[in-house]
Amino acid sequence: MRTILKSIDSAEHGSLMRDERRLLRYYEVLTRADMNALVVVDVDGLVCHVSDALQRMLGLDRDALVGTPLDNLVVASDKEALQGLIDRAIDADDQSQPVTLRFINSTGATLIVEVVAGRLDVEEPNEVVIGMRDVTARVRAQESLRETQDQLDRAQRVAHVASWEVDTRSDWVWGTQELFRIYSFPISMAPPLSQFVDRVHPDDREAFERFFAELRETDGPTEVFHRIVRPAGDERMLHMRGESERFGDDRILFGTTQDITYAHRMQDRLRRGEKQLRSLTQRLHEAQEEERKRMAREVHDILGQSMTAIRMDIAYLQRHLSDLDPETNDRIAKTLALVEETTQTVRRISHELRPGVLDHFGLAAALEWQSEQFCERSGIACSFREGDNISDLEIPSDIQTALFRIFQEALTNVARHAGANTVKTTLDTTGRGELRLVVQDDGCGLSESVDAASSSLGVLNMRERVMPFRGNVEITGESGAGTTVTVVVPLQVNDRNNA
Repeated sequence: MRTILKSIDSAEHGSLMRDERRLLRYYEVLTRADMNALVVVDVDGLVCHVSDALQRMLGLDRDALVGTPLDNLVVASDKEALQGLIDRAIDADDQSQPVTLRFINSTGATLIVEVVAGRLDVEEPNEVVIGMRDVTARVRAQESLRETQDQLDRAQRVAHVASWEVDTRSDWVWGTQELFRIYSFPISMAPPLSQFVDRVHPDDREAFERFFAELRETDGPTEVFHRIVRPAGDERMLHMRGESERFGDDRILFGTTQDITYAHRMQDRLRRGEKQLRSLTQRLHEAQEEERKRMAREVHDILGQSMTAIRMDIAYLQRHLSDLDPETNDRIAKTLALVEETTQTVRRISHELRPGVLDHFGLAAALEWQSEQFCERSGIACSFREGDNISDLEIPSDIQTALFRIFQEALTNVARHAGANTVKTTLDTTGRGELRLVVQDDGCGLSESVDAASSSLGVLNMRERVMPFRGNVEITGESGAGTTVTVVVPLQVNDRNNA
């Protein structure tokens, strides 16, 4: 009897020891990689036991799981990985490294699960305990973060804009990939600020360092344009904007850097093109005025002299042929009158081509003369007022010509479109070294938008004439309230063609 009892005690003790070892293995697998669900499978992969947490994770009860192959719950492409995990756990004396598998829950949704496995009983390697943790949310969040980061990187690469942050305690620079591409640093490198300074063009280094000095003292924002020279020798133009925030006794500097090399080059080309256009426009206007002068002289000298000779000859015939019949004498008189009229027309054309008063008496006299001529031809009252100091100014001849032609264009627009009764013209200065011409009428005003009126051919011609002198033409007015043309031209412009 004692022998039987002793055998029973020994068997119970062995069972308790095995249960203790199994519990320890459960605990080891659960605590490894912080697992929160358990399943026990045999060497064939059949489920022997499941924890409540696993039932909740998969949405299946214990009866539906026990006795079924675990790989029925795994997507097809992960079945081999699951079996390999079980085999390694049986063959090895310690738990396997965590792997990620995809399981299918009761709704058909895919769960991303991190799993580890180990023998349930070291002495009897016929069962494997598998710890499982649902990491679907974490993986999805990581994927979303990577996608967002990729989108940001692509957007910054296309826009050539990078973001950065400087820790003032260490002066290390942390930035997006585009920052390191711009400065030609390895993508994986986080260089100190001093290495960025080394890339800055020597002529721009002081401004670059002053930019960061200001950020260390104030919240910003501030900005700096600077050039860098990359290791390959190519030069880039950058625009950097930054701000800072205080954290205790320290500051975090952050901002953006944009590679504006292409835009800078385009601006240079545009400036050169504008310079060439201004020079070409001025030469064109000068050539036109020279041709006008030549034609005016020829019209005045050749045609004028010819018409005078014709008139003298007809008058001679009229005096020496006194016995002519009345009809013939009348025809001769009409011919003399026509010759006189044509002579006046020749003189008018000569003055319109290039009024001598502009060359001999200056701009103010020419504007006043033109006002009188306009009044006589159109019947519109036209007054002219000259500023007190205009007579003391030395106005370059090309500016005089430009303003006179603009005045003629403005009067033409009044005659054609304004329906005005009066035109008031003023020539004065702005007090800033600028000459100002104002032509104001009391006509119908602008029936269309100011922008549309400003794009008309006549106004474009006005602006074209003052462009070489960096002048400006402004058109203002309202429907029924008249129109005002204001022209402002700087008198002191150094090297106008190169501006």
